[in-house]
Amino acid sequence: PWNYPFQLTLNPIIGALAGGNAVIVKPSAYSPHTSEIIAKICADAFPNGLVQVIQGGRKENQALLDMPFDYIFFTGSPEVGRVVMAAAASNLTPLTLELGGKSPVIVEHTADIRKTAKRILFGKLLNAGQTCVAPDHILCERRVKAELLSELKQQSQAIFADLEYVKVAWPKIITENHYKRILNLIDQENIVVGGKGYPDTRQIEFTILDQPSWDSSVMTEEIFGPVLPVLAWDDLDQLIHEQKMRPKPLALYIFSKNKTVNDKVLNELSFGGGCVNDTVMHLSSSKAPFGGVGNSGMGNYHGEYSFRTFTHAKTILQKWWSFDLPVRYHPYKDPKSRLPEILLR
Repeated sequence: PWNYPFQLTLNPIIGALAGGNAVIVKPSAYSPHTSEIIAKICADAFPNGLVQVIQGGRKENQALLDMPFDYIFFTGSPEVGRVVMAAAASNLTPLTLELGGKSPVIVEHTADIRKTAKRILFGKLLNAGQTCVAPDHILCERRVKAELLSELKQQSQAIFADLEYVKVAWPKIITENHYKRILNLIDQENIVVGGKGYPDTRQIEFTILDQPSWDSSVMTEEIFGPVLPVLAWDDLDQLIHEQKMRPKPLALYIFSKNKTVNDKVLNELSFGGGCVNDTVMHLSSSKAPFGGVGNSGMGNYHGEYSFRTFTHAKTILQKWWSFDLPVRYHPYKDPKSRLPEILLR
């Protein structure tokens, strides 16, 4: 993965080593300087052969996928995840896929709108939206949509009022292709705030879009950038029904003071993980598993769950020599008779 290339690469290695494995790790070609650092650390820290770092691009990726591994762990897009899964199938290799998806934020009218805007911006602005669990778009109850848009606009403009701060602290888009892709998503949409790109630094202003159509590029592609569409809804049951028709997201966030609403959304929709009245923070605990479902991935890791991912639990029965039941062996005296139920428990 290139968006958090150090942490997201080393984290699974810890679980794999804890489980007694040797590891071949392939960092992203989009972050080559970080890959070099990872390679140096692994060469210095581990005995020969325990952790091998392979650098390069698609050629190296394909060569690795052709090898018969005991396990594959992949972090990336759903599109590449399908390629990895198809390659794993040829060797019946089990795997974990940590993918992405269009993670929605559902805002209901009882929510504290000022704090809701603040917490949504926290999650969306991390790494300029280049975060797998970043809020992709907002689904806001119509009666509070104008208030939420106003808060998002005011708070974001206050954050980026200092141009020098923006120049130094606002993250860049990883590559020229991703930069152009994100700007194309903004094109022809109703921009509330932002919308401008700076090609010299590959920075894109935080951008809010009002009510894009569901068949637009920004609503059919994972954004993975600092662009936040806001759409209205009127009926919660209809919203849940429509969400069920879409691919299962890696994360889902619900903002509401109504426990019935929260429970309904959490119980009826399938997604990797999420928060009530916050964003992103659900992945901060080492005691909870992190992973997707369906289009957003399979399997999980973090903490103890990383150890479980990279190990196989074998079921073993060890029998005493001093105790044996003759009734279980042929020939049976009366085949129609039943063994005492206590022996079958």
